[in-house]
Amino acid sequence: MRKIISYLKSHFREDFKPGLYLFTAIFLAITIVLNYRYDFEDSIIDSYYGSEIRMLWYFLFYGFAYYVTAIAWIVAHQKTALLRTRNFWLYSVFGLAVLGFDGGFYYHYPFTENLLPYDLRDYIYDCLSNLNSTFTILLPLWLFYYYLDRKRDDNFYGFTRENVDLRPYAWMLLVMALPIFWASFQDDFLDNYPSYKDSAANEFWGVPSGLLAFSSNWLTVGILSPPSLFSGAFWSLDYPSYWVGVRYCRWWLPTHFCTLASRWAKPLAPFSAGTF
Repeated sequence: MRKIISYLKSHFREDFKPGLYLFTAIFLAITIVLNYRYDFEDSIIDSYYGSEIRMLWYFLFYGFAYYVTAIAWIVAHQKTALLRTRNFWLYSVFGLAVLGFDGGFYYHYPFTENLLPYDLRDYIYDCLSNLNSTFTILLPLWLFYYYLDRKRDDNFYGFTRENVDLRPYAWMLLVMALPIFWASFQDDFLDNYPSYKDSAANEFWGVPSGLLAFSSNWLTVGILSPPSLFSGAFWSLDYPSYWVGVRYCRWWLPTHFCTLASRWAKPLAPFSAGTF
């Protein structure tokens, strides 16, 4: 735990700017209020489900949150030269494009609707929705790394077995255990979880519904989700590794708010996760 506290103290000593943090807090408050007021993602972006333009909407949605806070950070730290570098635009535009592609991906829907038995459609759709990130995020990341970034980094964006120290993560899980236990009894939590809702698939295959609930979610929880991958990959920008081989993100605010943008409808969970 002391190691985590030491990292946080070191980070805030180097990064803290009262004006920057105040601006970011105000920006976050305004955008959350507007998003809840107009239900932007559900009412506007999702109205284009089944069309490629939804990917563009997601690119703009995430890009707005990222570039506002990134440029604010650049100005506050007097590093405007970054805006003239190739890597800043290459990494950020590609990363946001992948997030937009992942957010707007819908090609599994016509497959499940047109080619599967009715009893299996909902379950297979849930499974494919959870596995989408394997193709929409992990594959593009690997191709980007292999062709453009391999010489800069000898491991795949922090995924390494060398110098692994899991103790900081164990402490973070322990800290979150009690809040999660409390939240699991709240109505809002129970409305969303378990994310798998009972379907006719278990009767079709003759297996317990609990088995299907587990198998539909386990692969992507915390592994292939966009915030997990992108926090360690595209906004670390050459800073060294401290935790489990994943680079310490000096661009904490832009990364954090891009994570928040991807989960604007549920701000408390990513706020705590993004802070760590």
